[in-house]
Order: sequence, then structure tokens, then C-alpha cells
Amino acid sequence: MFEGCGGCCLALVVIPLLCCGLVAGAVAYTTINAPDPPIRDNYQASQADAQAFDAEVARAASMAVTQGWFWTAFTQEQFSSWLSLKGQDFAESQDRRFPFEDVQVGFNGGLMRFYGKFTQSGVKVPLLVELRPRVDGNGKLAMDIENANVGGLDLPDFVLGAIKDQLEAAVNRPFQGMNGAYFLNAATLTVDNGRFEIQGQPT
Repeated sequence: MFEGCGGCCLALVVIPLLCCGLVAGAVAYTTINAPDPPIRDNYQASQADAQAFDAEVARAASMAVTQGWFWTAFTQEQFSSWLSLKGQDFAESQDRRFPFEDVQVGFNGGLMRFYGKFTQSGVKVPLLVELRPRVDGNGKLAMDIENANVGGLDLPDFVLGAIKDQLEAAVNRPFQGMNGAYFLNAATLTVDNGRFEIQGQPT
């Protein structure tokens, strides 16, 4: 996920807190200020939901070829399960890493809220990043980061960028086989009530 640094860059986020005798304070601080999961506390990834997301990707791609337009829609549970169970393999296929556990991505109020935990020195540190999907002037899906924290601390830009790149790539899976030859309809983009929807057409 963090190209050119062997995956060690993410550790730099919390190493200063977990060294020099500050371990106990750092753990307490990140625990007390931990962000709430966007779906639910006891959420568990499902193979069935991950497979449903794969099936939706294939369906939308086929529709684009056979009908000259397409729509795609999936739930936050489907997307979260796929990202949790298959996100690491997907990231590695694009020369990135995805070192997160307990992944959830909520869809509500026009926002995608990414939640996950990474382990440093045996401690699971929670983080939350809020991103707003949009359709840019070229008819492609993009995301703007609106808010982020890691256990109450600010996240460095390189961590935010890595999460943003991974989510953008994952959400764009239904269109990746079109080699950029498509145009999304901004008016059809919906991210709300646990569901993501959009329509478009090949060009």
C-alpha cells in the first residue's frame, strides 16, 4: 500500500507514541479517543457479501458491453466484506499494501466512512477516514477526503493518500475493464442509507 517503503511507512504514524516510555499513555489515548465503527461494533465480514460484490462488478461490466449503458449498486456490507477479505490481494496486484483489520466502510449522507485497525508493537490502533465520492469533469469517479483521525490523532497525508487510492480503485472495479472509455452520470451518484449507486455509459 505504501510504495517504495516496504510497508514500513505506516508504522511511522505511531512509533513516536509507542517509544521512549510512552506506550501506556499512547494506548490509553488511542483507546479513549477511538472512532466509532460506521456499520456496527460487532460487524464481521461475510464471504457471501464479498462474492455478491464480485458478482455485481461482473454484472455491471457485462451490461456495459451488451446494452450500451450500465448501472451498479452495492451495499456497505458487500463492499466492506470484499475489502476486508480480498483487499490485501487486490492491493498487492497493484503494487500496494493494505495492512488493516476489522475493516468497515459505511455509506451514508454522501460519505464513505472507512474504518480499520492496524497493529503496531502488538497494539491495534483504530482509524477513521471520511471521503466524499464525486464525478469529476471527465465523467470519472473521484474522492475528496473530508475528515480523518487515528485514535484522536491526525493522520499524515501519505496515509490518507494511500487509503484514498485503495478505496478509489476498489469502487472503480465495475469500470476497470473499460480502459477509461466510459462516462459516469453525476446526477445518479447516491451514497446513502448503506448503499452506493451510479449509472454511466461506455464512450
